[in-house]
Amino acid sequence: MTYFKNLLFQTLGILFFASSCTNRIQHSVDEEIYVPIEQTPNLSDFVESIEYVALPAEMFSGFFNNVLVTDDHFIFADYDQEMKIYVLDKSFRLVAKIHNYGEGPGEYQWIEAVNFNPDRQTIEVLTNKDLIRFTLEGKSIETVKLPFIFGNLQSISADDYLVYSPDIKKGMLEDDFSNDLFLIKWNSLTGNIEPVIYDFKEDVIGSTVDRNNMYRFEGDVYATYVYLDTVFKVSAKGNITKMYINLSDQNLPLELIYGIQPSEILNREEIKQKYAIHFPGLMVNENFFIDRFAKRNRMNFIIQNKRTSTIISGGKVVNDIDGGIDFLMPRFLDEDDNLYTFHEYEEIWAMAQNFEDNTSEFHTFVNSLSPETGFVVVKYHLKNF
Repeated sequence: MTYFKNLLFQTLGILFFASSCTNRIQHSVDEEIYVPIEQTPNLSDFVESIEYVALPAEMFSGFFNNVLVTDDHFIFADYDQEMKIYVLDKSFRLVAKIHNYGEGPGEYQWIEAVNFNPDRQTIEVLTNKDLIRFTLEGKSIETVKLPFIFGNLQSISADDYLVYSPDIKKGMLEDDFSNDLFLIKWNSLTGNIEPVIYDFKEDVIGSTVDRNNMYRFEGDVYATYVYLDTVFKVSAKGNITKMYINLSDQNLPLELIYGIQPSEILNREEIKQKYAIHFPGLMVNENFFIDRFAKRNRMNFIIQNKRTSTIISGGKVVNDIDGGIDFLMPRFLDEDDNLYTFHEYEEIWAMAQNFEDNTSEFHTFVNSLSPETGFVVVKYHLKNF
């Protein structure tokens, strides 16, 4: 199964139902992003150039659920298969590896999420019972117990975190708000918990494995989850704004999947044709906002140029730059407007065999690889479109 299918079905396949008693947040939004659905854009419309880099041999296998971008490093995290975390420099050279599987101090048997804490300069592994802090060199330094299961989190200071949890039940917290919370603020030092955002739709359906539904940029945290069409932005000062992802007015009505297994509805051909599903893949820098949606069980990207408010979307693309890879699956974004994807060697090798121009940069690069190559990173430099 390809990365494309893995990423889609790992989230759509494991679901939970959460009933909200009250509508605490108004339905108004601060910004609406209108996403054109049926596009097959030319790469040259929004990309200046493409580069290819083979990842280190130590990263031969696995599935990278998330990639964190820091000032000096890329942190590749495999939550489910190898359960390893790789720290690379900006030239994709391996700096450190975390593989502390076990039951002892500083070890984990489960990874819910991985966070980089810029205030501590630590990599933090979220398990189903604790938060384990590691140095960038891969050394375990501290373990903090959790009050309940967290689904994802982003640090907003050395000790404070915004937390998304599908497991908050009535009675877990002292106040009666606990059964309809979406985001909380948690202090890892004192254990203090405060409500931040309540669900604003009743019986909202989400996923227990939303890997890319939270993103921090310059102190602001963006948060959403699968099927929810609103992206919340919580500023460094605690102000909350809401962005509505309008999928060409084809957004899946949540009432269609209340109280039933979603597959009963989502696998119907008329539903596939008529509706699109917000499928979080949040990435933000100074100039771009990036997200994802699914239509007809196919993943598509959303790229918004924040300077011009122009939006380009699609899954398949016309590669009129080097004629190589003809689809785009954004996986991480850096501060220099470079958007990255990664692919297994076998995948791009098969593409090259069907490629007519064997003198192209893409074909030449693929031919330079050995069968022992694990993954290849493709670097797209975004233009000001």
